[in-house]
Amino acid sequence: MTHWLPTRFDELSAGEYADQFTRSEYRASNETEILIHFRLPNLRRRVFTEQRIVVDVLRDRSFTQPSMARLCNLRPLFVEDSVLDGFFAGDDSLVATRFKKYAGNREWARARFEAIRPFFTDHALSQGGGLTNDEYEDALYAYEPNLPQDQYERNMVTNVQLGFGMCGLPLPTLTTFSDAQVAARELEGRHAIVQS
Repeated sequence: MTHWLPTRFDELSAGEYADQFTRSEYRASNETEILIHFRLPNLRRRVFTEQRIVVDVLRDRSFTQPSMARLCNLRPLFVEDSVLDGFFAGDDSLVATRFKKYAGNREWARARFEAIRPFFTDHALSQGGGLTNDEYEDALYAYEPNLPQDQYERNMVTNVQLGFGMCGLPLPTLTTFSDAQVAARELEGRHAIVQS
């Protein structure tokens, strides 16, 4: 839901793609590093166990859960500018440093656009679109699961295996949800490859 998924690149410029791609990346980061930890407070203790993340900074300063729309306005300022660097003072400067390493997303997406454009010009493919910020929050607020837990876990096992394939890595043998959780960590920092 956080990602905009275009398929007809002949209708986009490299700059438009880079802007939309970067916005999608920021929305996903806002969800995984901030919003989900407000909604599921116990999750914070189980992930990012050895480092502070944005939700820690916000909670320490008594902020309540921000909206996705506000976070989407703020994240480019945190990542691509220095105007809000003072918010992450002292020990929290490491949080800001992690933010800044994504400052090259637009340039990376621009280069990626040229590499993958030949594969995404088929008008038979439906043009994908993500939800708006408001639609995203509405969907979460009214969310009711459609799958039983066991089917969700089987889907996740398959998705992790697909992730390995997309990154050009040998497919792992995964039989349980726990196996998939462990294997997913090996995908951190990797990107899908495009074969020409």
